[in-house]
Amino acid sequence: MLAIASDRADGFIAHEPRGSGGFGYDPVFLFPQFEKTYAELTRLEKNQYSHRGKAFRKIADILERISSRIKSGNSF
Repeated sequence: MLAIASDRADGFIAHEPRGSGGFGYDPVFLFPQFEKTYAELTRLEKNQYSHRGKAFRKIADILERISSRIKSGNSF
């Protein structure tokens, strides 16, 4: 079985880097909902709204459904 999950995070490129958290593009990726860059968000906020966090939750849901099917004796 192959499972693929993806998601997206909408935002803008900031004029200047801001914040000290995160890595890569986090200091310049401006998240409009909070008017902060990803480097300025708390870890909890970033994980809630980032494309990786959203995709990971989708994968966790897929794995839970697979596990339930296996436990109930159903095949794929």
